[in-house]
Amino acid sequence: PGGGVAFSHRLAGLTNFTATTSYSRTTSNDTRGEFEGARSNNFYVSAGLTTQLAPRTGASLGGNYSKFVPTGILDTASTNSWNIIAGLNHTF
Repeated sequence: PGGGVAFSHRLAGLTNFTATTSYSRTTSNDTRGEFEGARSNNFYVSAGLTTQLAPRTGASLGGNYSKFVPTGILDTASTNSWNIIAGLNHTF
C-alpha cells in the first residue's frame, strides 16, 4: 500500500515549479524462510524549477530526498539519500 501527491504551478511566464511526495509500505510475499517477516516503509519527496532561457534553451534545478526504513525481521539501519540535480538543455 502507499500513495503519492504531485503539484505543479507556473510561477512566471516561462518558469514552473513542481513538487512530489510519496509513501509506500512493502511486505514480503515469503511465508517461510529468512524473509518471512520482512517489511519496509519508503518515503520520497522532490521539488524543482524549470525555466526557458531562450527559444531553444532551457534550464532546470531540483532536489529530492528518499528514506528506506526496514521493519520486522529486517534488523538493519534506515538509509536515506539527498540529491541535487541541475540541467541545461539546448535544441540544435
